[in-house]
Amino acid sequence: MGKRVMWKKFPRASVGVGLMLGTLMCLAVSLAAFGGRWFWWLDLLAHGRPQYLVGAGMLMTIFLVKRKWRWAVMAGLACGLNAIVVLPYGVEKGEVVRQMGGRSDEVFKVATINLLQLGPPDRDYGKLRRDLEPWQPDVVALQEVGAEWAVEIELWKDWFPYRSLGMPVTRYHGLGLVSRVPWRRVERVVLGPVLITMGLAAELEVSGRVVSVLTVHALHPTDTVKVEILKSWHEAIVKWVKDKRSAGHAVIVMGDFNSTPWSVFYRDLVRATGLREAGRGHPFSATWRVGWPQQMMIDHVLYSDDWGRANWSVGEDFDSDHRPVLVEFWWR
Repeated sequence: MGKRVMWKKFPRASVGVGLMLGTLMCLAVSLAAFGGRWFWWLDLLAHGRPQYLVGAGMLMTIFLVKRKWRWAVMAGLACGLNAIVVLPYGVEKGEVVRQMGGRSDEVFKVATINLLQLGPPDRDYGKLRRDLEPWQPDVVALQEVGAEWAVEIELWKDWFPYRSLGMPVTRYHGLGLVSRVPWRRVERVVLGPVLITMGLAAELEVSGRVVSVLTVHALHPTDTVKVEILKSWHEAIVKWVKDKRSAGHAVIVMGDFNSTPWSVFYRDLVRATGLREAGRGHPFSATWRVGWPQQMMIDHVLYSDDWGRANWSVGEDFDSDHRPVLVEFWWR
């Protein structure tokens, strides 16, 4: 009889232990993620802060219902540590945002899209165009432009008469820019010590003002060498932005940064450029692995204060692990 009672209690005890271990782990990684400036590998933990916040909130609720006050406090502490980082991103922080409804010629639309070079074998390459055409972007930045995508993009010439594919379209980090607006020039930009850290930039005129657009694709910061390359890459982007701003240009930098807004390295980049983040106001949105537990916002659009942001949204699935990021701007 005693053994039966013990086995009946065992599942409940296991769940309780699991919740406690989950709380301790959540608290530990939430604290450790603040150490990214001193140990690069701790910064990797920072990318999961929205998940930690939601998970800690659920744990705190469970412990409160069960009247486990000590554990509720620990879960609440983990929740608070992540809330102070994540929730401020939901505030526009002085950015000028307005609802659409004005003249269409006042609006400048851009999109950044990681195409995923190695997609499924039965991929429908035309789906992306069908999804984007109703939105009518003026400029689109493309990452991971492989040979198959290069063929597809050439078919867009009636839609985007100005097209440039940067080095190298047959490799993982091929870049592209397409535009409905005539550009003055387009060029490759050296952003680091290795070939794959190149950027692709275009200079165009919008409503009588010069706009410089740069598309980028960062390395995965998963070892010491790549982190050092990432830092030099950030420094080069800062220099490019400051040079263009000194020349009086409005600036947009967009692409796959392989970093979330919670990364200390990404935050340093944003501060150093002085640019604004189009994704602000959407702390729980994602652009990569959308719908999966590990979903993250790693595709970004940064812009100078010449612009007010009218709208930011994430597009439809088109057989890539990323989703298009769509942004509408208007001149201040």
